[in-house]
Amino acid sequence: MAEYRPTSALEDPVPNLMPGMAAHDLRAAILTRLESYRELQASSAHIRPPPGDPGNPHTSKLEMSQAALLRHIRLLTSLTSQLQKKLDDKRWLKWFLGPILALLGRIFYLSLYKLPYYRNWSPWRVRNAKGEPRPALLEILALAPWFTWPLGAWNIYQFEKKVRRTARLHQNLGVMEFEVERAYPVQQSSECLESTRWDSIPWEEKSGFRWSWWG
Repeated sequence: MAEYRPTSALEDPVPNLMPGMAAHDLRAAILTRLESYRELQASSAHIRPPPGDPGNPHTSKLEMSQAALLRHIRLLTSLTSQLQKKLDDKRWLKWFLGPILALLGRIFYLSLYKLPYYRNWSPWRVRNAKGEPRPALLEILALAPWFTWPLGAWNIYQFEKKVRRTARLHQNLGVMEFEVERAYPVQQSSECLESTRWDSIPWEEKSGFRWSWWG
């Protein structure tokens, strides 16, 4: 089986993909190249040219397929690294901003009882000494933590799922690059490009922080 050796003599007949190319287009290019790469590998099991024979068409085709596939994998790996950095930049905000906002909301709620209009009520009782129920605003704010805290925890959980899936994709791309570079068969590492796994990667994640209860 031919070994991959970078050389200027091996040119990709398809125009090079730009680093800023959309990840979805890179995925499609890799899947197309991967199919060709596997076909050439299957042929090499029956046709065994002398290793490194530059005049053998089969050897040249396999090396060209390797070179093109590697370029696309490395570009996608670079985009995945950029996505990981975006997620890491937002991570501490996701973990701390929600609890801080909840704490400030609780402080605001308790401070309302110091106002003259609400002074006759207590945050610990639903009725005051006269048996009057708490005003609607206080009642709503008293119930808010029962909804906001679970939603905040769900938001963090969903965000961490994005982080784990992106890290797993980056790891699998590294394995795929290793396999292609050494002309090994690409097996499980390519499963990260399947639709069910690919669609879970947050490629539309923007730089900067954007709060959302749903991650």
